[in-house]
Amino acid sequence: MANVREIRLVQLLPDSIDKDPTLLACAEAVDMECVRIIADIPVPAILSRVDVLQEPMLSLLAKQFRVLFWTDTLPVAKKRDLIRKALIWRMHHGTVYCVEDALATLYGNGTVRQWFEYGGAPGTFRVEVEVTDQGLDQPLYDQIDTVVAATKRHSQHPDGITVFLTGFGSPYAGAQISGGELVTVYPWEPVAPDAPPADIRFGVGYQSAEISYINPL
Repeated sequence: MANVREIRLVQLLPDSIDKDPTLLACAEAVDMECVRIIADIPVPAILSRVDVLQEPMLSLLAKQFRVLFWTDTLPVAKKRDLIRKALIWRMHHGTVYCVEDALATLYGNGTVRQWFEYGGAPGTFRVEVEVTDQGLDQPLYDQIDTVVAATKRHSQHPDGITVFLTGFGSPYAGAQISGGELVTVYPWEPVAPDAPPADIRFGVGYQSAEISYINPL
């Protein structure tokens, strides 16, 4: 099956006009324009290209999809995550899932404990947030409080926010064994061998035998 990017008008001309130089030139011009237009087709597909978009397009998308939480100081990767999940959070707005997923997306992990789980007052809840690879200061704590307020159900009220700071790294262990041998080399001195003198002698020996038989007379 032919692909729209592969089809050329020159190939579709009927036999009666496919040799006309003027019409061939017109067809080539149309093909060049079609190639340019087809190359721009992905441009309107904004949401599917959120992983490559930069500011200010990300801020415009955040307003269009009514992202629950947004600040210009967020890293670009976090902004893309918020836009990508904006519609899902709208469908689950006010649920425990929405609060926990928003905290996990922005900071690393988040857990909501409702009042009946810890014996609190009805309609309250507690939040535990695990902040990964960053420090904790008052602006960050205020930001977490804003995220919780934007995603929770309006009839519930936070009873406390606990923040844990965690970091991840790679432990390294090493061991070494050293060994050696100490050899002392003294100056060499010629020493006569301790062996008695020996005489060299030669000898020759010869031995023979004769056997006689005496028969009866």
